[in-house]
Amino acid sequence: MEMIAPAWMHEQITAAQYDSWSEEQCAGIEIVADIVSPGSESTDRFVKAGEYARAGITYYWRMEQPAGGVPLVHTHVLDPATRIYRDGDVHAGVVTVSAPFPATIDLSQP
Repeated sequence: MEMIAPAWMHEQITAAQYDSWSEEQCAGIEIVADIVSPGSESTDRFVKAGEYARAGITYYWRMEQPAGGVPLVHTHVLDPATRIYRDGDVHAGVVTVSAPFPATIDLSQP
């Protein structure tokens, strides 16, 4: 038996829409902040990005923390024609974005 995903699973949603959904509706959704770990840099930077692109995940963010440095967030956006990520911005300190939804994240706060 083939499982058919609901139409809303293939559309971009807003944070407000997500917040309005029941726990059951949210159960099939996973938001994953990908953090590069020492020793897994290649896997985190290249292998995972390729897997996420093939899965059609539109926005991919990767967080890295250089030794003794400020955390960096690398943002990437999927090119739907090539199924390859285009490099976006690199953020340090405060991340302010408008897509996939407006957000401001202070990386210096625990």
